Amino acid sequence: MRILHDKAGAAAVEFAIVAPVILLLLLGCLAVFDMYRSNARLEQASLIVADMVSRETALDGGYATRLYAVFGELSETANVPNALRLTSIANMEGRYTADWSVQMGRADLLAPAGLYLDEIPAISDQDSVILIETGTIYTTLSSIFGIETVHFHNRKFIRPRFINATVFSG
Repeated sequence: MRILHDKAGAAAVEFAIVAPVILLLLLGCLAVFDMYRSNARLEQASLIVADMVSRETALDGGYATRLYAVFGELSETANVPNALRLTSIANMEGRYTADWSVQMGRADLLAPAGLYLDEIPAISDQDSVILIETGTIYTTLSSIFGIETVHFHNRKFIRPRFINATVFSG
């Protein structure tokens, strides 16, 4: 009967029961934090690319390629599949049209090309905006929660700063 009333080792048993739950919660918090950090980094890289494009009056294929490399380095996705698409959208007499579009990286990481009329900011006649779309695959730290990869997408609109429309030449 003495064994039933003996409290020695109770803390070790409680720890053995609670420790896996605490470790699982800690791992989950780290995974969510890393996912949030990676998405925030991708969004910041998208904004920097948008700012760089807004300052240009004309773009060419070489500049777009270098811009894609900068995007990969800033978002730390240079070694994982990623994509970048730039599209100039103009308002011509009340009708939105895509003047030009250039895409780099894996096309399947971006949403189908479109003008996104429900998201586009108001554009005055004969004016334009540049749509910057980015996408990447994020691999989670641990697939313990059943999530192995997540697709991140960002879409930003920005106006050219010095002219009505940025020109693109192959």
